[in-house]
Amino acid sequence: ELCSPPIFIAIDYGLEELVSIMLPLYDVPTKSNNDNNNNKTSATTLINTLSSEQDGGGYTPLQWASWMGSLEIVKLLIQVGGAQVDEEAVSLARENDHEDIATYLQQHVDIYSNIDSSDLDTIMDKACRNGDSTKVRELLDDENYNLDQWKDGEGKYLALSPMYMAVKFGHYDVVQLFMDRGGVMIDEVESALATAAAAE
Repeated sequence: ELCSPPIFIAIDYGLEELVSIMLPLYDVPTKSNNDNNNNKTSATTLINTLSSEQDGGGYTPLQWASWMGSLEIVKLLIQVGGAQVDEEAVSLARENDHEDIATYLQQHVDIYSNIDSSDLDTIMDKACRNGDSTKVRELLDDENYNLDQWKDGEGKYLALSPMYMAVKFGHYDVVQLFMDRGGVMIDEVESALATAAAAE
């Protein structure tokens, strides 16, 4: 007996063509909650509610594909299946070093939508965690973000500083951006590296 919907198995094995064939199968009739008429629940809805676990506590197909590392299946689920991108899918891709998928997903989700636009520290933190160099550049250029607030009395970057987060998650393009702007010197990068290593 299958514990997960078959589409998860197809994703597991990277079977793009089979996933493509399966997507229309999830566009099935369902009863309306308001009346007894048969209505159609689109594949878009079902793709976003399917779970890899019977109790509903698992991953969605898109999250699973992001975890497994198939960019073409990820694109198929979004472009054909109407899968909704969420931060969990981005995080799962990054956890498994699927940077191409994470970059693609990030183009389809606003990871800052639940943050107050005036909370620059939280926005910078999320940008550095996610390697969003465009947002970091925007904060540095348009908001004149102050990196020095994250230094201790000796001028070293504190744990959980933007520099620390960029180093910890391996986003060296963001680190390079800090350096290019003259706000960070090589010894400060080494300090952040040491702090990140000590926290492992």
